[in-house]
Amino acid sequence: MKTWVAASMLVLIGLLLCHLQVSTALEGSGTLAKLDVTDVSYSTLPRQDDVTSGQIYTSSGFRFGNTVYYSIYVNTNGFISLGTNDDGTSPSIPGSNSVISPYGADIDTRIAGTVRYTGFTSSHPQMSSVSQFIRSNTEDYSFTGTRMMVVEWDGVAKYGGSSFATSTFQAVLITDGSASYAVFIYQCGGMEWSGATIGWGYSRDLYEEHSLSETSYSNDIGCSYSSTSSAIIYDIYSYSTDGPTTYPTTYPTTYPTTYPTTYSTSYPTYPSYCYSSYEFECDNGQCVSDSYRCDDYDDCGDNSDEEGCGTCMS
Repeated sequence: MKTWVAASMLVLIGLLLCHLQVSTALEGSGTLAKLDVTDVSYSTLPRQDDVTSGQIYTSSGFRFGNTVYYSIYVNTNGFISLGTNDDGTSPSIPGSNSVISPYGADIDTRIAGTVRYTGFTSSHPQMSSVSQFIRSNTEDYSFTGTRMMVVEWDGVAKYGGSSFATSTFQAVLITDGSASYAVFIYQCGGMEWSGATIGWGYSRDLYEEHSLSETSYSNDIGCSYSSTSSAIIYDIYSYSTDGPTTYPTTYPTTYPTTYPTTYSTSYPTYPSYCYSSYEFECDNGQCVSDSYRCDDYDDCGDNSDEEGCGTCMS
């Protein structure tokens, strides 16, 4: 019984440690209408297979993990990469670094669909609606976005699929200059194929994958939180894999635990480090066993263990 309990505790501890590596950053969910990307000037990716945009530069940057990224790349395969271009057919979570994946899969826009993206400033009403959605569905009650990027995969088909089975979804990256969030928006009834990767990956040890990700019913996410348009919020800035950024400027003084057996005619002075109950401290600071006193042998190297021993009378 004790063995079983101990084993169970080890398994539980192991699960907790594994859980600590996988950050739980799903902050909130609810109803958020699909944003109108065409309301402002926007860019469109070519309708080809496995296309990635060029570098999209943002002057304010988006904080992801402990890094602020100024370069963003949009991939037709349902994901965004930050910092460097990930031109894979679909992201791997965990595995892919610095990837935001609202619905990552091998998508082929030659069959059907359009991928477009644009940016918004704080003065735009759609920025205000997303900020309000974050304030209402997270504990960040004062969040007000200053920069926002929206990517839309509109009616896209899966590679080898059909133009009659398409999915529409959006990814929103929004920041106030400090906090950053990823918001994924799905149309209820508008997700017609499954098996997609949903979540984000900052590194192999820091990631979050939705429970529906890479399942045969991942398309249920469209109606999971609303009967019209479901949205989920990920906090992508509160987690770090680095060690401490400050270190102590003073360190404790340590002393050697072993000493040389031969000495010169001048001896260094050592602090008293001997155990008084069973060790003798030599004049040169060395510690020897108390039983070595007066044994007619220079154990200390300076003969101090043989001093004051007296003489034997026959």
